[in-house]
Formats: sequence, structure tokens, C-alpha cells
Amino acid sequence: MQKVKSSGSTQKVYFLHLASVLVWCLTLVACSVEEAGTKVVKKELMLKADSIASLKIDSLHPIMDSLCQLKFEKELSILTDSLLEKRVEEMKQKLKENN
Repeated sequence: MQKVKSSGSTQKVYFLHLASVLVWCLTLVACSVEEAGTKVVKKELMLKADSIASLKIDSLHPIMDSLCQLKFEKELSILTDSLLEKRVEEMKQKLKENN
């Protein structure tokens, strides 16, 4: 068997390569853990925001329903009045035609 001589410079290069790979791996792991933590935080915030929005929407339903009911009644009375006026005019016109 032959012995391979290793000089100090090749050991330094090997060590630098190993160190850079180690730093790269640690950075990758650290970033993925931070992303996962961020995703968890984002998910928790989304759930809280959704629950708050649901509560607000649920509390607004009665108000919106009453406003819709008032609007409907007002518009219905206006439409009914205009239809009645139109029918009265038609009846007057028929009476004029018949006389």
C-alpha cells in the first residue's frame, strides 16, 4: 500500500469545503425551521382573524336584516303606489273611451 502524503494546504482546503458545507446545511435547516414557525404563526393569525370576522358578521346580521326589511317595505310601497297610479290612470282612460 502506498501512503498518500497530505500537505497542510490540502488539509486547509478540505476543512474549508467541509466548513462551507456545514454552514450551508445549518443555514438551510435554520431557514426551514423559521419558515415553518412563520407558517404556524400565519395560520394562527388567520384563524384568529377568521373567528373575529365571523363574530362581527354574526353580530351585524340582525342589523342588516332589519335594514333590508325597511328598504324592502319602503320600495314595495313606492312600487305599489306607482302601480296603483298607473291602474287608476288606465281606468280613467277606459272610462273616457267608453263615454
